[in-house]
Amino acid sequence: MTSKDVSNRDLAKMIENLAVSSAKGFEKVDGKLDGLQNQISGVNNRIDDLALNRATKDEIYHLGLRVSKIEHKIGFSKR
Repeated sequence: MTSKDVSNRDLAKMIENLAVSSAKGFEKVDGKLDGLQNQISGVNNRIDDLALNRATKDEIYHLGLRVSKIEHKIGFSKR
């Protein structure tokens, strides 16, 4: 066995270690991205829920008219 053979083995081992280290790093990044994707999905669901369940300006206007009519009928005066 020559020193050149040992060097080549050492180099191969270093390359393998680097590949394993890189793979582990990417696994951590993937895990963080999955967590971030879940958070984004949750925010999107909340935004969709707000958009679907909020009153429109038209609905608020009509409710205001109804409240005004009821207040007028029962004699409630605004301050």
